[in-house]
Amino acid sequence: MNREMHRLHRAYLRTLQGAGLGVAAPLGWLGFKVLSGSSLASELSVELGVYLYMLAVTGVAFAVFGYIVGRQEELLFQLSLTDPLTSL
Repeated sequence: MNREMHRLHRAYLRTLQGAGLGVAAPLGWLGFKVLSGSSLASELSVELGVYLYMLAVTGVAFAVFGYIVGRQEELLFQLSLTDPLTSL
């Protein structure tokens, strides 16, 4: 795998990981509401729009953050392999 593909692979992997975490956030909130005594059906029927909004916003925000982290991680990886003085 060449360097460019490796860099993109790492960034996209972190993007997917971030999106997965973003999806888990509203599901966790829904779980807390159900554990505190709310019915799952009533919670979803009343607050479905809120949960869909939370799902979309946190998914996108965490995915973007994951992409940025992946790019920086690859940059640090390349800097650890290359001497800045001699470029070797």
